[in-house]
Amino acid sequence: MNGINRGFPLDLLSDGSKQTHLEDCVVDNMRQLIINAFAQNSIDISAVSYVVSPSVVRFEFTPSPGVKLSKIRSCEDDMNEALSNYGSVRLIAPVPGKGTIAVEVPRPDRQIVRLKEVLESKEFQDSKAHLPIALGFDSENNTIVADLAKMPHLLIAGATGQGKTTLLNSIILSLLYKLSPVDLKLVLIDPKMVEFDQFNTIKERYLLQTSDMAPVVFTDVEKVPAVLRSLVYEVQHRYDLLRISECRTIYEYNQKIAEGKLSQDQHHHLPYIIVVIDEFADLKITQERDFESPLLRIAQKSRAIGIHLVIATQRPSTDIITGAIKANFPARIAFKVCSEIDSKTILDINGAEKLLGMGDMLFMDNCLTNRIQGCFVDNEEIESVCDWIAKESPKNTSFVLPLISDPETFYKPISDGRDPLFEEVARIIVESQNASTSMLQRRYSIGYARACKIMDLLEAEGIVGPQNGGKPRKVSERDNEKKKSPFSFKHLLDFLKSDDDDEEDDDDSKDTVSIDAVMKEDDHKGEVSFAELLNLIDEEYSPCEYKLPYEDYIIIGDTAEIDKMCRSNGHINLDIPDFLSTLSKDTVNYVSTGRAEGPDCVVNALADALYKLPIEIEAISKLLFNVWTPNDMQFPMNEMKSMTDFIKVLPTDIDVVWGVAFDESMEGRQARVSLIAASK
Repeated sequence: MNGINRGFPLDLLSDGSKQTHLEDCVVDNMRQLIINAFAQNSIDISAVSYVVSPSVVRFEFTPSPGVKLSKIRSCEDDMNEALSNYGSVRLIAPVPGKGTIAVEVPRPDRQIVRLKEVLESKEFQDSKAHLPIALGFDSENNTIVADLAKMPHLLIAGATGQGKTTLLNSIILSLLYKLSPVDLKLVLIDPKMVEFDQFNTIKERYLLQTSDMAPVVFTDVEKVPAVLRSLVYEVQHRYDLLRISECRTIYEYNQKIAEGKLSQDQHHHLPYIIVVIDEFADLKITQERDFESPLLRIAQKSRAIGIHLVIATQRPSTDIITGAIKANFPARIAFKVCSEIDSKTILDINGAEKLLGMGDMLFMDNCLTNRIQGCFVDNEEIESVCDWIAKESPKNTSFVLPLISDPETFYKPISDGRDPLFEEVARIIVESQNASTSMLQRRYSIGYARACKIMDLLEAEGIVGPQNGGKPRKVSERDNEKKKSPFSFKHLLDFLKSDDDDEEDDDDSKDTVSIDAVMKEDDHKGEVSFAELLNLIDEEYSPCEYKLPYEDYIIIGDTAEIDKMCRSNGHINLDIPDFLSTLSKDTVNYVSTGRAEGPDCVVNALADALYKLPIEIEAISKLLFNVWTPNDMQFPMNEMKSMTDFIKVLPTDIDVVWGVAFDESMEGRQARVSLIAASK
């Protein structure tokens, strides 16, 4: 790190009074009640041990051999009834990595964990993390210090008054203790207007500044989108610097500058930028279109260049915590919630509904969940730390971003007149002789209201007939000679032949020309009509290897890998007109691939393919992609929802067409994506 920061004196924080001792009679009573509850269900347990943490007493035991976990889990209600005097009991069966069973019982004299206890611990003081944050003590009484740089973003959710803002304050103070103003800049967004006010004292040192806006805690939600767009600009700028300097991370880049390996004229030290949003549900509701798109772009691309997001909300619902949010925020914290549904929305598992409140939380990182009693820090402590920093820290450490206030830089709104999809939808419907609102929703990933509006416009133009009960709408047949049958995308790949066949056509067959020749004819301007394509199809062709006409594309990645993915035996729901619409001399076409494993693998694979593109998303006019998954995965509904949520946050003027195929060579929970992007 460039700036040397010795941290503010820990005497500015209040001393802790955490006690890990609990009277033996209380512990023995809890243990006996647990044993009795299991005995009622004919389950014998042995080797019972316990650990007293600030909020719960954690008992661990080994069940007798042959007892099924399902039978053990069924005892949880009986155990809650037996231990009702202590509070809600949490059963963990099995404990990850141990093979034991754990029961967490609330202790009657619950302790408060002070931030000072964690900051002065060996785990925090000796931490090698680039962005260490103090979280608290877990149920085994271990000090938990996480690295925000590895997360790389953190989502916090829970009911009102359970400790979200207190945790945000603890995270901010942890970073202030470890990093100097030269190494750290904060973007504090506070729609509630009163939660981060005390940090204005250090605004000239730690808060980020834009070109026409002084450093300040942002409480005006209308200014937030412009700040996020400026950060998107900074993301791209930093990646350009890393590319030029041949570095992979911001840490390597700053190390080269410190060692004098990079010119000071062209390069400069880059601080970490932490964006903290106390209630992003309010921003999503009031500034949804201007807010979510740049937020997700930052989340998708900013890991390597030191820009990290910490967002909190008291509304753990699927319309706020969408699939796209969850895909880009793998590290999550859940405070007490009202129902199992809310817990699953945040963590994808139950458990948060049984927490005790007041800082009791579940922390999920790397797919592992840990129960933690969070640190408490009051306003007086925050004010004391900020006053000390304002007096002792260097002042001239500003870092200014250009303010991007024009939203047209990032997307183009739908015009008030005819929908941008109208002409293409009309062409597809006439060619396929099939018109339905649900088809438009699936094909273009648009909402029901927009699909209905397009259908009304088609009816007004006489392209489709009026609704006829449950029967399909009648579609106009404008040219019977050019009436076409739908083809799969694989059909096109089978006939986009790179080399001429050695086989000779039969005398009775029609004379044909190569597709590549037709595509390159000046009269066609790089496009091939569907009728011309049909004339090129020879049903007597024998199976052989075909590939994409790569002279019309810019390949991002391994050509052989893309060839292999395109020659899949599975069905692909992309038809010929969709593909041919990208073959135009007026655009530049890119081909890329992505892959991912684990939860939300489909949307992560799509994001990986988009990330590899050398152009911004706003510069794309059309996306065609296909998803490959294992046969036994069957593209579950949660993956479908994550992907459609991801597509919805793309600029609305991008035409998106996609399909699904199953690959027998793939196993487990993984996905691959092949993508074609046409520039505007």
